[in-house]
Amino acid sequence: MTENLLILAPSDLDAPLPEQAQLIEALTQFKFLGEAIDVNGETHYRPGEDYLRHVTYLGCSPVIAMGELGATGDEFCHIEFIYSPDNAQFLSGDNMRPPRCPGCNYVIEEWPSLVEDWSSDKTNYQWRCPMCGREYQLQQLNWRQRAGLGHLMIKIYGVFESEAVPSDWLMAELNKLTQGKWDYFYIRNN
Repeated sequence: MTENLLILAPSDLDAPLPEQAQLIEALTQFKFLGEAIDVNGETHYRPGEDYLRHVTYLGCSPVIAMGELGATGDEFCHIEFIYSPDNAQFLSGDNMRPPRCPGCNYVIEEWPSLVEDWSSDKTNYQWRCPMCGREYQLQQLNWRQRAGLGHLMIKIYGVFESEAVPSDWLMAELNKLTQGKWDYFYIRNN
């Protein structure tokens, strides 16, 4: 099954996290989230009444399947939360390209081994750029909006790569909830 995802996540892995119930309640009040649904035994959410105010679709004719899972195809728009306060997750997909050093733009071809090294020591891991010599945490690398890390992520299914962006208002509200900046990225799995 093909997956096309827009994923929202706090930029700082050390930022305080709201309780998951608090986040869901706030996003429901913003009408970003609709009713809870079961998808393969997990709780996901339908887009809320104001979802299209919070996520801006680009282009002249985007496809947004707001129907039922299975009845409108694999690209059914729904929302899932990854909430893992004790264990940060790394997400990437088939659309992954090598990240770059934020200091000198060096292309990091060996990125899979960086993720593996980070997985074994998430609290102390630092990557040193062979070109400029600067050190960075894994989340500070330029993942080119095709991968990300986090304890908390909002996965929006049915969004093709670069087809939609979260609104400035939604990002500002998420920033307030976590007292820190949020970013977004896209994953495509064939």
